[in-house]
Amino acid sequence: MVKALKSSVLVYATEVETAAPLAASLKAGSPQVVDYKPSFVDGIGSKTVFPRMFKEAQELLDGSIVVTLQEAAAAIKLVSERNRVIMEARPPARSRRRCRARRARGKSWRLCQAGISI
Repeated sequence: MVKALKSSVLVYATEVETAAPLAASLKAGSPQVVDYKPSFVDGIGSKTVFPRMFKEAQELLDGSIVVTLQEAAAAIKLVSERNRVIMEARPPARSRRRCRARRARGKSWRLCQAGISI
């Protein structure tokens, strides 16, 4: 963990506005259920945070930053164009297949997995 190396570093979760239970839960001090709207980034959101995950998030994170769908799309585009990194919350096998296919065409990419199970 980054904080173990340097305790002054701030660590935040990022959630999309259509599914941001961690921000609501941190504000309330307990796991909350929020309105959930499906979007292209479904893999990073849900209706709630599991109690055990909430407890760990309280201990390890300094907060949660909630972004709009447009901000999420812009961030994904920026990282992929500038760094040749694919950020997605798809099942890992499917993502790895896409990266292998790009390598076969002579293009190299890195892969960042994201999701509520991490």
